[in-house]
Amino acid sequence: MAVNTYVQLDLVKPTPTAIDLSGNFNGRVADAQSYLKLWITSNGMPKDLTGMTVYFAGIDPDGNAKKIYGTAQADQPGDNLQTGRITFYFPSGTFSVQGDWDSESTYFGVADTDGTVISTVNIGIRALANKVDMGINSKPFYTDLEKIKTDATTKLQAELDKATKQVTDFIEAQQADITASQTKYNTALNDVIDPTSTLNTGIAALKKTLSAIKMQADANDYVDTTAFNTLSGTVTNLQNSLKALDKRKTNSNPIDYIKSYPAGFAREVNNAADIGITADMLPSGVSLGAVIVDTDVPWTDNTLGWPTQTAKFTQSSRPVVLMRKGTADTVWSAWELVTTW
Repeated sequence: MAVNTYVQLDLVKPTPTAIDLSGNFNGRVADAQSYLKLWITSNGMPKDLTGMTVYFAGIDPDGNAKKIYGTAQADQPGDNLQTGRITFYFPSGTFSVQGDWDSESTYFGVADTDGTVISTVNIGIRALANKVDMGINSKPFYTDLEKIKTDATTKLQAELDKATKQVTDFIEAQQADITASQTKYNTALNDVIDPTSTLNTGIAALKKTLSAIKMQADANDYVDTTAFNTLSGTVTNLQNSLKALDKRKTNSNPIDYIKSYPAGFAREVNNAADIGITADMLPSGVSLGAVIVDTDVPWTDNTLGWPTQTAKFTQSSRPVVLMRKGTADTVWSAWELVTTW
């Protein structure tokens, strides 16, 4: 075959004999940007490579394991990602020593946009002083969608350090806001700063999680974006739980809290009369006025129970707390006085 014609690599269908690529590959020891034109197929049909990554891996003659992403492009005449025709460029230093690469562990691979390996095809390479000979093994193997791990540990370390600092700074800023706002609440709201409260134990758990992420980063361990996004969502929920929302003139239903705060907590400012509290429910000398309403949502649906609300009178000279519980999507139980002295 002529130099730079396409060489077919089938991801599923074995090749009956090894294919000599010496006429198709123009690489040599110490070359930079040597390239090979590949036609990737799957069971004889063109493989659409749009959004996918083609990489090269193996063990060189010195026994060094290499995994090289190089550059797989459709930038030469005849190339087309949708039909599987590409040009694979080997970076400088790929073939730095003479000899045979281990044919049992040297291969081209294809991974999807999530980094999941679709399939690999083993090849044989012999690097000479002035050229490289290659052959395709007779039997490719088809993976069970194994998850590949990145080798760019330096980049991962930097990104994780940056993300950890951002989240830590954010939490510290929120804690400062909590401290500054404590004087605005009377003794009936002490649960906000109680170290055993749900809020503060949540922050402690979050700090512990951040510490674990930092340890993983120090050890060059792999942390995927799903774990970080989960952590970021937790921080957002904690931030929202620190703020009392103005819900005056509104009497939301139990199902509204399940949808807005699944397995969470909400703090709101409201008028007692707007949420069904009447004067006959209150102790003598206590007038209807503003209340702080805390809503605990047990789960993401009602399988673990309906939301529970407590209403604390902020303008009373003594603590007055009432409680009610959801009984259906749009139904609350009657308010009951639970604390006064």
